[in-house]
Amino acid sequence: MENLEKLIYDLYKKNARQCTNEEIYNALLIYTKNQLFEKGYQDGKKKIRQFENLEKRLRQKLSKEERRTRNNHLYNQEGT
Repeated sequence: MENLEKLIYDLYKKNARQCTNEEIYNALLIYTKNQLFEKGYQDGKKKIRQFENLEKRLRQKLSKEERRTRNNHLYNQEGT
């Protein structure tokens, strides 16, 4: 994952937590394409499925974080 974090920083000059979902998604697509290119595509469908599953897990984490942030923001508004 360090390579992905480095790619995000190189692209957007900020860490992953500061990026929008779209920026992270685009970085992940670039990262996946780079990984497949480096492996030479010979690894076939198994590697593609692995990267798709990684992408899915990252999207799930992002949506959980967005939901948590949104709920926290609403909770804080009610308290004031």
